[in-house]
Amino acid sequence: MKKVVIAALLVIALSILVAAPVFATANTKLDVIHDSAGNGTLDMLGPVAGFCNYNQDDAGNLRIVFVIKGGAANTTYQIFLVAGPTHALATGYTQIGNLTTNELGRGNSGDIWVPVSTLQAAPFGNGTRTDHVDVINYGPPEDVFCTTPLSYTVPAP
Repeated sequence: MKKVVIAALLVIALSILVAAPVFATANTKLDVIHDSAGNGTLDMLGPVAGFCNYNQDDAGNLRIVFVIKGGAANTTYQIFLVAGPTHALATGYTQIGNLTTNELGRGNSGDIWVPVSTLQAAPFGNGTRTDHVDVINYGPPEDVFCTTPLSYTVPAP
């Protein structure tokens, strides 16, 4: 009888583990585009000027690291997660951090964690997402960097 109860508890425990969604993802590296250096054209077609790494943990929180080269020297940029894969298709945004460049115009944001609760709220939302990140200095000099689209999944609340 003890063996039957233990076996039943083991089956229940395993079924719970199998049914529980896991959102952890491998690290993904994207190009960072120097989109605009004060010329006003935001077309996501500039030269590659760094990279962005991102992944999600088991809970669905999104980790982003942003590295740029060729920014304005000794300048703090604001980092935005933008809902939509391009500027033209953007439906909203939220500021997620800052990045400060050195005297050579290079900067590294370090780990920025976007809580799953932020991702579940408008303008984002649960399900499969394709968004991008903008890094902006409002100037002077005005300067914009952006990622190619990033894809991730947001769990339902």
